[in-house]
Amino acid sequence: MIRVIFFVFSLINLTFCCPGCIDLDELTFVKTINKFRTALIKFDVAFPYGPNHEAYSAFSQAINNKTLSGNSHPDVLIGTISVKDYGDFENKKIADKYDIKVESFPVIKLFIDHDLDNPIHFERGQEDITTEKLFLFLKEHSKVYIQAPGCNQKLDEMTDKFMIQKSQRPEILKQVEEVIGKIDCEEEKSLSKFYAVLMKGIIEKGDDFVNKQQERIAKLLKDKLSKKKVEELTKKLNILSSFKHRDNSKDEL
Repeated sequence: MIRVIFFVFSLINLTFCCPGCIDLDELTFVKTINKFRTALIKFDVAFPYGPNHEAYSAFSQAINNKTLSGNSHPDVLIGTISVKDYGDFENKKIADKYDIKVESFPVIKLFIDHDLDNPIHFERGQEDITTEKLFLFLKEHSKVYIQAPGCNQKLDEMTDKFMIQKSQRPEILKQVEEVIGKIDCEEEKSLSKFYAVLMKGIIEKGDDFVNKQQERIAKLLKDKLSKKKVEELTKKLNILSSFKHRDNSKDEL
């Protein structure tokens, strides 16, 4: 009997836990978020489970693994808030503040630079949350560098310059090709060549080339593909996002 109880509690723990997530409440919410430039928070039921929660957990682990290895993301908080609409109505005040309804769970909000009044809403639509979508969302809106799967930090930095310094694009492309040529890992080198492909396309066909490539890959992902191919195309979408996440007001004329 004791073994059965232990097994049940172990199963509950595995189902509901979110490794790397910080569980917040009405007392810790403000002071914790104020310590981070970027805070992604999932509002959910007290005991979440299923594919959406699993994807959020996987995303949290990916972010924290990079933080622990010293690569990036030390100023990013991934948190959860459990909301009860019964009993003591735990954390319901926070949910009400952001007009979050129980029937909409899970709801994900992004808080930037300690702005607690204007969070950015993660638009889930009718589809399940995925780790890839969370990476793209955070990369698009965060003010700290987010290295999504498939991306290269050095090449992302060079992409920033490429998109802003339009008159320098041919020279930056040459520098990018030199960086790619020095990558030892063949798999990483093969994927990184997509940066150069996109830069060449932009030089020849204009900035809209990025949108067309994004549409093309999104269409391919709707087909029945192998797991390996889906992973490759998803990483290419991440690289494409490096070309779209720009402050265009700084573009060089």
